[in-house]
Amino acid sequence: MDLSDINNKYRNLELSEIIELYNNNNNNNIKLSGSLKTYKEKLNDNIKWEKKNIEMSHNIYEIYYTEYNTKKLIKPFKPYNNYEFEYIFEFGPNCRNYDKNKILDITNCII
Repeated sequence: MDLSDINNKYRNLELSEIIELYNNNNNNNIKLSGSLKTYKEKLNDNIKWEKKNIEMSHNIYEIYYTEYNTKKLIKPFKPYNNYEFEYIFEFGPNCRNYDKNKILDITNCII
């Protein structure tokens, strides 16, 4: 999709519709700062995870997100061979200890 396609697609939108689109797209991003904690408690099997993005130090990572017992939790969507991602999930270099079920508590880290 090039710029002219984008202009044609959104040309007839009202300002309020453009703002709503912007807000909907940005609702998928969660900005984090601080120390994340491994969540070790047992979760119900029927928890629904939704795909979101976390932003840390100008990097964006796709993750799964849920809220459970007043806690805000994330788990990885896919591995990233990136020091920051490997560090926050404790996967080690090249995600050698990658675990798709590793859960972190981000409750106190959301900006």
